[in-house]
Amino acid sequence: MDKEGPSLRETIESHIKRANELYSDLESEVNVDIANSRVSAKTLELTEEIFVKLRICLDKGINQYRERKIFQQVRIYISP
Repeated sequence: MDKEGPSLRETIESHIKRANELYSDLESEVNVDIANSRVSAKTLELTEEIFVKLRICLDKGINQYRERKIFQQVRIYISP
């Protein structure tokens, strides 16, 4: 029997945790960039990674909301 993957909550928590870790790295990198008066490739990469992680969380949350809303509408429609 195949084991199910992580739950939606676990997936979102994982992405948020990783985004927080990346944010800490980004803070350090930005301080270096300010001192050097430039934006490094690493800063750009970290920023993009953070946005991707948070976008995934948002997408999953929106999809979950839509599925529940559709399910509730179907249940109301089918109920006597």
